Amino acid sequence: MAPISIVFFLVFTSFACGGAQPNQSSRIGPGSSLSPTTQPSSWLSPASRFAFGFYQLQGTTGFAVGIWLVSKHNKTVVWTAIRDGPPITTNARLDFTKDGMMLSRTERRRSKLIAKATGSVSYAAMLDSGNFVLCDKDSKIVWQSFEHPTDTILGGQTLFAGGQLFSSLTEIDHSSRLVIINGSSLHTVRTLHIASSATNNNTIYRSTLDADGIFRLYSHGYEESGDFNVSTLWEALTDRCEVKAFCGFNSYCTFNDNEPYCLCLPGTDFVDPNDRSLGCEKNFSEAVCIGGKENEALYRIQTMDNMEWGDLPYVVAALSTKEECSRSCLEDCSCGVAQFKSESCWKQSLPLRYVRRTKNKETVFFKDGITSLKSSNETDNQQVPLEVVRKTAIVEILLVTFGFTAFSCVALAISGLFVFKCRVLRYQRLIENGNLGLNEEVTLRLFSYNELKRATNGFKEELGKGSFGAVYKGALYKGRRLVAVKRLEKLIEEGEREFRAEMRAIGRTHHSN
Repeated sequence: MAPISIVFFLVFTSFACGGAQPNQSSRIGPGSSLSPTTQPSSWLSPASRFAFGFYQLQGTTGFAVGIWLVSKHNKTVVWTAIRDGPPITTNARLDFTKDGMMLSRTERRRSKLIAKATGSVSYAAMLDSGNFVLCDKDSKIVWQSFEHPTDTILGGQTLFAGGQLFSSLTEIDHSSRLVIINGSSLHTVRTLHIASSATNNNTIYRSTLDADGIFRLYSHGYEESGDFNVSTLWEALTDRCEVKAFCGFNSYCTFNDNEPYCLCLPGTDFVDPNDRSLGCEKNFSEAVCIGGKENEALYRIQTMDNMEWGDLPYVVAALSTKEECSRSCLEDCSCGVAQFKSESCWKQSLPLRYVRRTKNKETVFFKDGITSLKSSNETDNQQVPLEVVRKTAIVEILLVTFGFTAFSCVALAISGLFVFKCRVLRYQRLIENGNLGLNEEVTLRLFSYNELKRATNGFKEELGKGSFGAVYKGALYKGRRLVAVKRLEKLIEEGEREFRAEMRAIGRTHHSN
């Protein structure tokens, strides 16, 4: 949501330390620099009421560059440079160059101009008005902090039409937060100005758009001790729930012990429970809209009183009773909330914004989905949205199909491995038993050298000797089959051919023994 310009005219005759022209002693020359941890870390105004430089962020070890009111015990920041950037570390440096004020972040090896002059720069100065300026050789201002306000304007400073103030995120975190000041018309834009005078050096005025979104005027009265007393002279709003951006979308502002806080509308939960200003989102799945009435069973109506919001309804239906208004929203696919007032039903779509509790007495109907995630106060027979049922069924079917396919593949692999193992074991047993059936009568079997060595007990018992080697006695199949094993002992030319001829001759021999 965008911030709006200041929408009213305000003039205060204030007395603040002023002086547009700095004296020679307070001028800052090019080449000057500041560091967060070494002196100087800031430059003071001539009356030592304002300072420009590094200030430490509360609760952290980081720093920021800004302007603040000087006091012994208090530090009121009125302007911050690069307010949405990361904290500045101790090894950063601020240099006054010919182009302006240059912030160097050595840990990131990057530099950024936080005050860029429109012309040549001769000197810089922190004025007693709270304005930090860059001036040329003719003392003409070529850049000033008054033209770049953050959340505060000071005495003598003007916020022109089109100018904007952004409140800080918290009182100690000066990051910008987009807050609309009030509900005035966006079409009436005027100038906000706080006049100044140099007749009193002990009071400084400032107007700030505070972290709670309320625009206030303060006075700072300095004492002899160097401290100042802060007084609130005026505030734009007294009800903090009237600040439209206090709560985010689909949440409403209410009070507890006079302290405002945000709660979620029915059917929504916080986007971030740790930061309730971010608003709420739906906690149920929306059913597909098919003619409206078909989805009636998938929703319920929750009723609240004393509620109002800033958005306009998309339709105002002439209905005579609250029941008719509730039923009309339940059957309308576009309706998220309906309000019954003056015999009319004001129907609104979600998300809602600028919602708060009031005393208007009108009844509001919120359409809430019946989800499959039942809370402790929901009954077990609630219906689940059709879309949720369909998605759940598809997921279950896919899971079952995948599981069955995976199980079938595993079972098939195990079965194949079992059959293979059984066949290998059976073959090994046949070999060991020497029962090869018909195959041993018509085929030859190959034996390894180690098998023949074991069969002959290491070629121990010699039966005879031929032209190529000796013949040894052996036994296969656990001693049930006696064999003769001939081992070649020498290789001669044409030896393999003659050995094969001898084997064929033996194979053709038939003898009773």
